Amino acid sequence: MIIVFILYFIFLIWLFEFIDIDNTYSSDKHLDSDVTIIIDQTDNIDDLFSTIDSIKSQSYDLNYINLIILDTSTEDIQSLVNNYKHFFSSIDVIKVSDINRIEALHSIEPLCRDYILFLENGISISESFISIIIKYLYQSNLSAIYVPLLYRYQNQYHIFYQLYNCFIESIRCSLINKNFNVFDQNVAIKKDSFLNFINQNHGYMRSQYLVAPELCLYKNKNKQTEVNSNINIINVSYTVINFLFIFTLLQFLSSPDKYFLAIIIVKIIPELSLIYTFYNRLQIKFPKFDYLIFAVIVPFYSMIELIHNQVIVEKN
Repeated sequence: MIIVFILYFIFLIWLFEFIDIDNTYSSDKHLDSDVTIIIDQTDNIDDLFSTIDSIKSQSYDLNYINLIILDTSTEDIQSLVNNYKHFFSSIDVIKVSDINRIEALHSIEPLCRDYILFLENGISISESFISIIIKYLYQSNLSAIYVPLLYRYQNQYHIFYQLYNCFIESIRCSLINKNFNVFDQNVAIKKDSFLNFINQNHGYMRSQYLVAPELCLYKNKNKQTEVNSNINIINVSYTVINFLFIFTLLQFLSSPDKYFLAIIIVKIIPELSLIYTFYNRLQIKFPKFDYLIFAVIVPFYSMIELIHNQVIVEKN
């Protein structure tokens, strides 16, 4: 069994890839570029309003922003968002399902402006987020910039979900920075890369995942969680590792042995490095005590999350 965890250790150490933001970027440069914000999977109306309100509070000139809402709900979203129309350049609502998603994205290509931002439903952004992300894209030779998602917590139990999500996000970050670009949310792209992006021709794109406090997206744990199929693959893989880890923990508790202790250490150290780096890059205080508890319960927690995600997928 130790061979499995040594391979897991080597994989995480190899995967570890956090990219520093280029110091030549100037956040003082003023831009008035047209921006399209695509809000995806709007099957929760309260989450949709929360995201639109967050966009409405931007320091960026709202006259240069048009919203495209990918509507997967049974509600009349068009009439519900009419009150927001005078804030933005335009608001377009497109009915979409998993079956016609690619077709729908192709249909909105003429509506998209210079820069396109894909956001999950229920996301909140800081007041300067759009200004900063557009300046980074404008000054770089990147086709796309992926940004981190941090779950806020309303009670102490939710800190475990935040830690768990930070690990999943750090894996997502490293995969993208290793050129495994299989994700399509929480990303800003240039218009000339839009078709390559939606057709998943990532070989023609240069993308980075940047972890920085000014680029962070926020979501409350009590918001409805959207389950991305690629993220779910990560959850499944991690649950398999944790299933083996549970067996190791039980063996160690019943009969303490250096062999099982070595396995525990080999698993925890690279995971701690990823999570700690993610918190550190976002300039958030790392919850040391909570992590000690989390390191023990995460095998069970990951299984609960996987089952929860599967229930959401089946309901949708």
